[in-house]
Amino acid sequence: MQHIKSVSLFALLLIFVSQTFAADDVQHQLDWTTMIMTLLGGLALFLFGLDLLIKGLLTVAGEQMKNLLSTLTVNRVSGALSGALVTAVIQSSSVTTVLVVGFVSAGLVTVTQAASVIMGANLGTTITAQIVAFKITKLALLMIAVGFTMQFLPSGAKCVI
Repeated sequence: MQHIKSVSLFALLLIFVSQTFAADDVQHQLDWTTMIMTLLGGLALFLFGLDLLIKGLLTVAGEQMKNLLSTLTVNRVSGALSGALVTAVIQSSSVTTVLVVGFVSAGLVTVTQAASVIMGANLGTTITAQIVAFKITKLALLMIAVGFTMQFLPSGAKCVI
């Protein structure tokens, strides 16, 4: 019942925020009412999503998840490397930070562990920018070919590339 109430509240907020942006005419003045409503609606959606994330993590997370997170963040360096790797893969330090805050709220990691992961997330953002700056897209077809070839290797075989 609580989940249905949460989803309906989310839908109402989404409809309200979408109606705010559905202006037909272009206004050249600042509309303070729209700006304040958009700010409050966006903040409410963010906090609501974070609350759902925390509740979902508490429901789903078992002892294996806690062990995995504590293994990945055994010290500050491994925590920073984990944060950088996750951010480089999902390409968003904001998502990584929100997930880590959810993990702290759910009691899966400590604040010290979270701080190292968040620092690593900021490092991962820099790595992502460097990947774009180095224009590795020139190697994209080669990477696709290697990945395609790896699908046909036996599960125990190692790639020597």
